Amino acid sequence: MSPSKNNYSTAQAFRQTYKSLQDHLSPLQKKRIKWIAFLIFLSAILDVFGLASVLPLVKMATEPEIIHTNQYLSTAYSYLNFETDKSFMVFCIVIILLFQFFKTGFGIFVNYIEGRFMADVANNISKNQFSKYFSLSYFNFNSVKSSRIINHVQQNPASFTAWVMLPILMLFSESVILLCIVTLIAVYNLKLFLFILMIITGIIHTL
Repeated sequence: MSPSKNNYSTAQAFRQTYKSLQDHLSPLQKKRIKWIAFLIFLSAILDVFGLASVLPLVKMATEPEIIHTNQYLSTAYSYLNFETDKSFMVFCIVIILLFQFFKTGFGIFVNYIEGRFMADVANNISKNQFSKYFSLSYFNFNSVKSSRIINHVQQNPASFTAWVMLPILMLFSESVILLCIVTLIAVYNLKLFLFILMIITGIIHTL
């Protein structure tokens, strides 16, 4: 398959997914998904900073003198009136652990909100499908197979949330994490960022 066809099919899939969300979500749910996207964005930011927060700790453990040579660590050391490097490292470990607990708790909270939202969407779609069949005349209703009704009322809503909404939310979360990591790399080392960008571009062109 040529790259143009791949690009077309991918773009078409995104358009169909967007249209499907527009058709199945109520106005209130469309507002709620924006709020959930914001929570996912915050969770992704916390994940990146949670990973990055371990690096200074490793650096202090291997090179204790960095506490006094690094501008930010030295300022914190002096401002908080620490007397020994060991006590400062213990303080940093406690702060990082508390941050990790907070990050994990916030991630669990976001996952809970996502689950409640998708259950609400599935329930709303089921109600709409049930109302559609319930409004049919007696003879038209009898002409519809019960398996089709069960499929539309029970199975399709669950499939929509599991195979459409959940992947979209996961894709958004992973994209934010990747964007944050790439941005941090660009800020830290522009040459390394350009090198990684060249490799990724080369891989994409070979697909």
